[in-house]
Amino acid sequence: MASIKKAYYDTPDGQIHYRYLHSSSEKAQEGIPKDPILLLHMSAASSLYFEPLMHRLAALGYDCYAPDMPGFGRSYDPSGQPANTRFYVETFMLLATQQRWKHFHVLGHHTGASLGIEMAAMYPAQVRSLCVVGAALLFAPEQKAMADALVIAPETYPVRDGAHLLKKWNRLLQYPGFEVDVLHAQVLDQIRAWQGRRQVYTCNFAQDIMGFLGLVKCAVLAMSARESMLFEYLGRVRNVKPDAKCVTVGGGEFEVLLDVDGVYQAYKDFLDSVPHVQN
Repeated sequence: MASIKKAYYDTPDGQIHYRYLHSSSEKAQEGIPKDPILLLHMSAASSLYFEPLMHRLAALGYDCYAPDMPGFGRSYDPSGQPANTRFYVETFMLLATQQRWKHFHVLGHHTGASLGIEMAAMYPAQVRSLCVVGAALLFAPEQKAMADALVIAPETYPVRDGAHLLKKWNRLLQYPGFEVDVLHAQVLDQIRAWQGRRQVYTCNFAQDIMGFLGLVKCAVLAMSARESMLFEYLGRVRNVKPDAKCVTVGGGEFEVLLDVDGVYQAYKDFLDSVPHVQN
């Protein structure tokens, strides 16, 4: 199995860390390239979250790139509150520019789904397809309620006695399926991003996500686990995009990690239906 590599790219405000894995498919190496896939992680994880899926997609012939959001993983910390979600979208588009992608696929989970929707809406000529996993397809009053729960009172704010560390551990421990080493890595990522989490959620829950979804022109796949707090909103995708495909997977709030095979199979079937354009 090929090793996932890591690198940085520059932005006006700091460096963005990303993971990448080039295609391991013999067909791709024989000169039949596919559009690359940009993977946008959830809050408060990092690109580490996507490693199991990246290996599977690379075997299909896709180059995979997964950046850490500003304030997450090994990326820089914004010095102040970003103005809106466009800040994050443009940060990720710099990677597409650096790599000289003419077209690419986007897969986003939770916060990454919100950013992916906006990216597809703003860059229709480049985004070939959009896959959203656990998208928060909320209207303004619903966004306010969720923001109050997730932004104002997060359990990861550092406290001197370290109680926040055990709170986060115990919270993730509630999800069945985590091996202890994976649980440990996810907890560390979430603890690191205590400030970035607040920053991106502040933007995320002020985003006109339904408006952006209506502007998306490319093919759309939406997934959610039945146990996810966002499952009840999955059907809203088709209210706006009647041709969108909707799939139920497992994994609770951690679909891409805890049901990687289910997500992979649904995404593979979707990608097979999307025209490939050589860069």
